[in-house]
Amino acid sequence: MVALASWAKEPVSVRLTIDWKALGLDPKTATLEAPAIEKFQDARTFKADGAIPVEPGRGWLVVIKSPAADHGR
Repeated sequence: MVALASWAKEPVSVRLTIDWKALGLDPKTATLEAPAIEKFQDARTFKADGAIPVEPGRGWLVVIKSPAADHGR
């Protein structure tokens, strides 16, 4: 899980730098999923190499997921 936030006065776009090898995940198939959290954030999925929009004074809790990692569940 990754927590990110912005204190900028205007909306910003964030691109995470992730050490995929250290996580043992493939960035081509991985996704960044923000789960729905009441009164905090709506559910949303971001591409691993995509920008994440962040509103002023807001942030995201994002889970890094890979389809291959979910097969054993």
